Amino acid sequence: MTFKSLKRIAVLSALFLFSLTGLSDDTELFTGANINNNARPQVMIILDTSGSMGWDAPKADYDANTIYSGDYTSNGIHIVKFDSDLVTEGSPCNTIWVEINGKNRKRVECIGNYLNWFEQDAEL
Repeated sequence: MTFKSLKRIAVLSALFLFSLTGLSDDTELFTGANINNNARPQVMIILDTSGSMGWDAPKADYDANTIYSGDYTSNGIHIVKFDSDLVTEGSPCNTIWVEINGKNRKRVECIGNYLNWFEQDAEL
């Protein structure tokens, strides 16, 4: 081994060893600028499990004068499984109780035209 290659190895080793002593700590991010103030960490972790990222994008308002195409008879009254998004102020839907297998279940009674509008994709 030549002197030049030994010098390179020594310099690289010294840089590596000295870099290990330069570790930092993020304690001041959680307790304030003074890490010796014995303050407890001030951290809040929020996990959103509401499913809101799966919601549809907004669409045009419902217009009772427009006939929307879909699976429901436009002028018929349909009873569907309860969906709180269907029953909003001004919607042509009512919350009702229906007996199913001897048990009362909450359902929604809506005009078919509204259900066809509700199931349409959002405007792009």
